[in-house]
This record gives sequence, structure tokens and C-alpha cells, in this order.
Amino acid sequence: MAPGTRRLDAESKLVTHGVRMSAYNGESTPARLLVPHYRRAEEEGRALLRETVRTSGSLEVVGAHLQGRLNLLSAPRRPRARPVLCDQLNQTKIRYPGTDLMLRYSGALPPPVA
Repeated sequence: MAPGTRRLDAESKLVTHGVRMSAYNGESTPARLLVPHYRRAEEEGRALLRETVRTSGSLEVVGAHLQGRLNLLSAPRRPRARPVLCDQLNQTKIRYPGTDLMLRYSGALPPPVA
């Protein structure tokens, strides 16, 4: 071990590993959902999810829904895979905390190729 390095006690280490495993599993499930719809899901699925979570967008109340619309992603092939993820999230019928508004997700589509 390097000088000045501290070892975690066993309980802290178990909690740390538990949090890491939960985060990994939370990322793995949506990544697996992309496999049939995104040809490069095995190589880029997790990167697509990370970029989607970090993408800016807008929120708008539309009737009984809170519509979350994500802006375009960097790679042109990625926006075509994102609707699958949005559809999967919409099927969960999650309500925005503290309200009766149902969350609905969508993403901006790339401009058509001329």
C-alpha cells in the first residue's frame, strides 16, 4: 500500500460495495433494454445512458403529465435509440414526487437527412 493510505473497516467496505453494485445494476437494466433496438448497445449502451442523463432539456406540464423533453445527443445514431429508452420509462408510469403528475419522457429527433 502507498504511504498514507487508509484501509476501510469491513462494514464500510461492504456498504461501499453495495452502493457500487446497486449503481451498476441500475445502469445495466436499461442498457439491456437497448440491445434489440441499438446495434452498438454492447459497446455504447452505458455511454448512451450516461449522456442521456446528463443532457439538458425542458419540463412542461401537459394536462395530467409532466413532459420531460431531452435535447439532441452528440452522435447522430444515438437519438434513434433513445425513444426506446423513453418508451420503457413511460411504461413504468412514475408520478413526479409530491404531485399527481405522471412523468412522460421524449427526446428531440435529429433533422431529416437531405
